[in-house]
Amino acid sequence: IMLHPIYSIVFITITISFLPADTTSSPNAYPIRNVGATKTASPVPTASTAVTTTSSTPPSAITTESPEQSDEKGPNIVIQLGTYVRDSFVRLKDGTGELYSNYKACNDIRSRQKISLGENNRRGISYYEFDFLQRGKEDRTKLGNVLFLMVFSPNFLPYAFMFFPNMLPSPFMANMKDARDELETMGRLRAHTVLKVMMDIEREKGGDNAGGVLRKLNPFGGGRARRAKEKMEKVYDASIHYLSNDAGMSKGNTHAAEMVLETIKGEIYTKEIPDKDRTRLVIVPKPIIKGLSNVIEGTSSSFSILPYFVTRGKVLTHVQKVTEADEFLASENIDLSTIKGKLLQDACSSRLIGTAESSEDELREKLRTWVDLTAVKPKSIEETLIDDDSVKKQEKGVLVTRGGEGTGLDERRYYNGNLARVALMCYNAVDGVRDEKCSSILPKMLYLGREK
Repeated sequence: IMLHPIYSIVFITITISFLPADTTSSPNAYPIRNVGATKTASPVPTASTAVTTTSSTPPSAITTESPEQSDEKGPNIVIQLGTYVRDSFVRLKDGTGELYSNYKACNDIRSRQKISLGENNRRGISYYEFDFLQRGKEDRTKLGNVLFLMVFSPNFLPYAFMFFPNMLPSPFMANMKDARDELETMGRLRAHTVLKVMMDIEREKGGDNAGGVLRKLNPFGGGRARRAKEKMEKVYDASIHYLSNDAGMSKGNTHAAEMVLETIKGEIYTKEIPDKDRTRLVIVPKPIIKGLSNVIEGTSSSFSILPYFVTRGKVLTHVQKVTEADEFLASENIDLSTIKGKLLQDACSSRLIGTAESSEDELREKLRTWVDLTAVKPKSIEETLIDDDSVKKQEKGVLVTRGGEGTGLDERRYYNGNLARVALMCYNAVDGVRDEKCSSILPKMLYLGREK
């Protein structure tokens, strides 16, 4: 029994050692002292420099070695092994130290936040510090999961790292790519996912897969298949409407996102308390949930060993995390001009906003629109004087709004923020593919080729 934790520690050390070494800080770790630090991109060689550096003689097909080169021996394998083991444990030690330093920094932020809440009912921290707290919470959760597997299921640990490569805390994750390359990769993945989701919606709308793969084997599944097909027809018609409506989905239209929420206002604002199927995104079609999960996790594979309810739960957890950030930005009245660099890119990427070529001003404007639509406006018509206990206890993401003049509602409504944010994420993903700055060339040409 005692060998299991030791085996797990050795395996984690070997896993970390396979991550490429990087002298820069981890993309997911945010030490307080590196606020606002940005990475300078290397200059791109021009055509003239490329010509001057290219050799005029073609390379020979057969290379020859000099006697000195042939007699030269490689490094000792024993020294290589010793260096490998030493570097592995050094990286494990450094990651553990950084994880503990981040934990102490989180405690300091929380203590200042508690004092500020007691004095003026405001958190009194910046968005950077709020984001630092969120990441610290995620790292502690990941660490708990890894320790649980080390003690109770060490034999499963290698497979866990195989199927869930992001399960390690952020201090142990090396910066594998340049920030710009990472954004371009995510942009291409987003474009490919959008096209796949559209094809899945069209296929299920035609009844090819409505109600599940095994629907034909179930003699009592006709009603479920019919309801699934009707749902897909509505989603299909709405997609056709937005993609063909220049007023609704034209590039550069700042009111397009608001038009999306206005169209499904009856689904977002309901007279009755929304049930769990609505608040937990059960009513959202499966292709959309799976597409969002792929984009959020950064995976392009359509095959997953996870049950569908687990996939939906991961999307819901991400939406709730974004909701906390939106409420913080709105309640603390954060100036978005103070959010810059990678912090701004991460905030927009979690909402599927923008492309790799989007400027900070464009990202900041779209982020401001997002926060205004999902948090500021619903909060402005929130009903605070509620006597009914059943109304007070709501699912996460649900807000009780009042009716009357200036609200656009004739009576009390229940605002489903989870559904609103999923709708805006879908809109942002499609808008990113239609953008001229989209990283994926072929999907972009489907929309822009005729304009050329």
